[in-house]
Amino acid sequence: MLKKIKLIAALLLLVCLFLPLSTCSRQPLPVKNQPNPEPVVIERYVAGDSGSLWMDYVPVVVFVLPLLWVLLSFRQVLVHWALLLAELLNAVAVLAVVYLHDYTGRLVLGGYLAASASITLLLLVILQFVGRVRQGLQQQGDV
Repeated sequence: MLKKIKLIAALLLLVCLFLPLSTCSRQPLPVKNQPNPEPVVIERYVAGDSGSLWMDYVPVVVFVLPLLWVLLSFRQVLVHWALLLAELLNAVAVLAVVYLHDYTGRLVLGGYLAASASITLLLLVILQFVGRVRQGLQQQGDV
């Protein structure tokens, strides 16, 4: 059940790649004929166009990796600690990207969907971690 919810959240993050995460507006330079030009609204996506590898492609990888982690967890019967840690760090990284978009602009539908999916992944990873700890403690008590 948890894996199916994680799959849906990971697919939502993939959908967010094609939706604008935030918008920002800027005032264009005034022209002599126009006293008050209209502000220009810029939609910002996960993949930017800044020309920087770090700002353009790393966020895309961060949004795609949750699907890889979920597919790996479907192959395993027992979820490994390293996979849980990778999922946890990835969910935090997605939240950091969404926070940067929120801090420098105004979130729109894609940003809210990405934040919701990432928080869902984060909570599910914490639930799996607690379940693994409880399972380990029960096994120690049985011995």
